[in-house]
Amino acid sequence: MRHADKILTRPVFREVTLAAVKTTYNELALKFSAPGDLSQLMANTTVKHYLGGEWLDRYVHYKSPHARYLRVDINAPAPGKMKAMMRYWEFAETLLNLQNIGGFEAVLDELEHGKIESACGELDVARMIAFHRLKFCFVKPTRGMKRNYDFEIWYPDGFKVCAEAAAKFEATLPRAKSIKRSLRASRAQLPDDEPTVIFVKVPEGWISDIELAEQIRAVALDYLRQSDHVASVKYYTPVTIYTTKATARWHAYCEVSNPKFPNRNWDMFRDETVPMNGFPPWWIRFYPELRLPE
Repeated sequence: MRHADKILTRPVFREVTLAAVKTTYNELALKFSAPGDLSQLMANTTVKHYLGGEWLDRYVHYKSPHARYLRVDINAPAPGKMKAMMRYWEFAETLLNLQNIGGFEAVLDELEHGKIESACGELDVARMIAFHRLKFCFVKPTRGMKRNYDFEIWYPDGFKVCAEAAAKFEATLPRAKSIKRSLRASRAQLPDDEPTVIFVKVPEGWISDIELAEQIRAVALDYLRQSDHVASVKYYTPVTIYTTKATARWHAYCEVSNPKFPNRNWDMFRDETVPMNGFPPWWIRFYPELRLPE
């Protein structure tokens, strides 16, 4: 895992109100009319609020040598530029929309310390959980051995599980065997006396290879057959589809349950729980225009 060589100090957490979002958008709209410009500026303003201007310059600005995963190069060819912008806008929107979830500052702390791609993986998983109408909270990593997991999640019937999220970095060589190491590392963070699940975010390119995708699923099933504690492994990946007319962002997932725990359905991501447009009615959006809760 890469670590930053400089630790930045983020601002003290303050909630962003709906009124503040609307005021900021209207002020920017007076000077900038293109949807992409407004979305980028709203994202910058949001990220700067939570993490500070120095963090923004260090991890997002295309001229910074430290900007990688969230780097937005406005001079890049259209497909790459739109993918980067959509990712960044989604990141900023997620910070804003999950700010009231318990333990939210734990993710800000990871970002503050330069753990960008792993923290973004955690936010991606959190967004998926929220979209599927499940109650959850972030867990601060100060609980000691086997208590430093990422989430506590409640199924619709009130059943709680402890969950750890792992992210395979995009620069990682695509290998199914590396998933097993991630599962073992995640398991070490989870308790032995409570139901547990593991989320693994994999790069988009990994699932576009059908053979590799099948191998990854097989690794999860093989791991679960040997585990007496983990009830489910859940893979997730964002998929960006670019055309000259539009750019879309999809979210793919695969859930693999442990056959040793047949007493309940461990799936969380049910399509029928997600609205037709993919966003809950309370979700604030920046693109293609400002959309406030209904």
